Amino acid sequence: MDLTSLITRCETKLGEAGVASPRVDAELIISHVLKIPRRELYLDPHLKPGKSQVEEIERMVDRRARRVPLQVIVGTCEFMGIEFKIEKGVFIPRPETEVLVETIVEACKPLRSSPVILDIGTGSGVIAISLAHLLRLSRVVATDISPLAVKLARENAIINGVGDVVTFVIGDALEFFKPGSEFFDVCVCNPPYVRSDEIRLLEPEVRDYDPVIAIDGGGDGLRFFDRIIPQIASVLKRGGLVAFEIGFDQAQEVKMMLEEGGFGEVSVIKDLAGRNRVLMGKRL
Repeated sequence: MDLTSLITRCETKLGEAGVASPRVDAELIISHVLKIPRRELYLDPHLKPGKSQVEEIERMVDRRARRVPLQVIVGTCEFMGIEFKIEKGVFIPRPETEVLVETIVEACKPLRSSPVILDIGTGSGVIAISLAHLLRLSRVVATDISPLAVKLARENAIINGVGDVVTFVIGDALEFFKPGSEFFDVCVCNPPYVRSDEIRLLEPEVRDYDPVIAIDGGGDGLRFFDRIIPQIASVLKRGGLVAFEIGFDQAQEVKMMLEEGGFGEVSVIKDLAGRNRVLMGKRL
């Protein structure tokens, strides 16, 4: 089977299974198995992969058709132009979260000294590692309640050359920091913010593979914000910045929580789709 026919065949199968981007996913699986960049798939459309390669591609496509996340199948994902290892049982990063990283990078540009950054709920470490990579002189502390996530995040930090910049800690949010220490210049967090009764409505890739603790925000989706904002205020320097990823309809509620928690100059940043995606404030 030539490459063009193989791509079309895989795309058809994924499309029939309800995968949102069947062509792209087919191309990514095939390029992964053939170990060539995706853009090179069309340089020689008559190229015929070997039998073992076709069999491996078909196994991966079968898994994707069963709605196993592509990142879990290939074991990696790209975030902010950096490649990260991904494992089942750890939250899978989404492209929309890049807005959160970009917001912090822009906000740190005017700072005169290297900021000390806290990343709460780091997962596979994509936010902390991307910030360490883009803000070369920054120091980052990243926390997660999951030992599996912290282990994976440490591996990703070493792979991407920032193992000596990012410190990873296993624990629940800020339990290991002394209240009132005012140690951090910036706090960043992609918290669980999906309403509990809406989880069953999510795509299978999210509902069945992301850890529930990483997506379940309680009945109103705001449980984590309510708990964490006072804790952040106790370890963030005066004038320090906090930035959250939020649900598209949560901006007003979280803004009010921040203002009641001692934060001001709260701004809403939209993603490329025009939806509210990030909320940033400054500790007064």
